[in-house]
Amino acid sequence: MDTDLFHLFGKSSKKVFFLFNLDTLRFDYLSEAVSKVWEADRELILETPELLTSSIHPDDKSAIYKRLEQIIKKGEGRELEISLTLPGASQKEVKVEAYPIKTEAGVITHIAGEAEDITKQSQYVNYLKEYTRRKDSTLEIIAHDLRGPLAIVKGIASLLKSEYDEEKNEELHNYTKIILNAYDNCLELIDNLLSDEHLKSPTIYVNMLRFDVVEKVRKLVDSFSVAKGVAYDFEVNCEEDKIMVELDEVKFMQIINNLVSNSLKFTKVGGNISISVKREGRKLIIAHSDNGIGIPEKLQADVFNRYNKTARKGLQGETSSGVGLSIVQDLVEIQGGSISFVSKENEGTTFFLTFPLPGE
Repeated sequence: MDTDLFHLFGKSSKKVFFLFNLDTLRFDYLSEAVSKVWEADRELILETPELLTSSIHPDDKSAIYKRLEQIIKKGEGRELEISLTLPGASQKEVKVEAYPIKTEAGVITHIAGEAEDITKQSQYVNYLKEYTRRKDSTLEIIAHDLRGPLAIVKGIASLLKSEYDEEKNEELHNYTKIILNAYDNCLELIDNLLSDEHLKSPTIYVNMLRFDVVEKVRKLVDSFSVAKGVAYDFEVNCEEDKIMVELDEVKFMQIINNLVSNSLKFTKVGGNISISVKREGRKLIIAHSDNGIGIPEKLQADVFNRYNKTARKGLQGETSSGVGLSIVQDLVEIQGGSISFVSKENEGTTFFLTFPLPGE
């Protein structure tokens, strides 16, 4: 096969171009950039292609073999982001795109493609994701923390207004009226801000990526548990230290964030909020529980209905737009998952999330 085109691109590009022969299990062509990306001698790799996989993180190797199997069986291109552990313990993120090369008879003889070092891009994307996660958590914490003090302000202002109405003190009456109006405006602003965030998010496309779900859940719960004024007993129970998934990370975090925030609304201060994460076969199972006031049986049938008439105020007077759990269900299902719950009034609620694990 003519590899002149690969040579022209390979000599000047920072990307690794390759042409892998399925008969010989050797590279017919491998561009010089592989030495820089993999930090290994190109000639050694040509002699022993297995050297490329020795640097790949164990969690990513199975995903690579699965993609390779799909390319050969379905005759379609695939792409994947992998992590490399290189000499000196340095880490790199590499994006690989691979495509089948067929004969006129439709027989796949080669796999061609490219690999690119995306470490810097990946770090930037992770920064943006972390920023988004922190932003969402902060919004929920702000809503929770501000409603309490605002309710106190409203109570005192209402008391002052009542007392001074009786004494006909017009000036103080105007002042308390201003305070009450400010309270209503602040609460409306909080509700609108949170509602807009959740209503707009589901319209964004699904961006499936590999990430460690145990790490993400722990980080999110930590952000709530250390927040000032959020005095609850948080627990995260995981049978494994690390479980790799392929989901939309931003939407997954929005799901967990919403469930935790919902528990905060309907669980008394000092109550328990727990999340368990485990693997069952090729399924990821997450159970989110609290020992709050629960959901009355007569309301349970409409829990996931958008704009239902069963929306309740939280224990601190938090209002609800009635769309929160409906959006959670949407976000779960567009990622191939399912959600259910069990609840008993005055005892608590548990939501069960199920997602397919990679390779299913």
